Amino acid sequence: MKDPICGMEVDKSSRFMSEYHNKRYLFCSVSCKETFDKNPQKFVK
Repeated sequence: MKDPICGMEVDKSSRFMSEYHNKRYLFCSVSCKETFDKNPQKFVK
């Protein structure tokens, strides 16, 4: 799975996760998660 912010491959066991419109998004770091959480619609297709 790819981090929607930076495009880095992320393992499904990543501890950095958010849900948006009933879909789970995983992140490589807390900073990518925080960026997504501020404006998720910008990063969702």
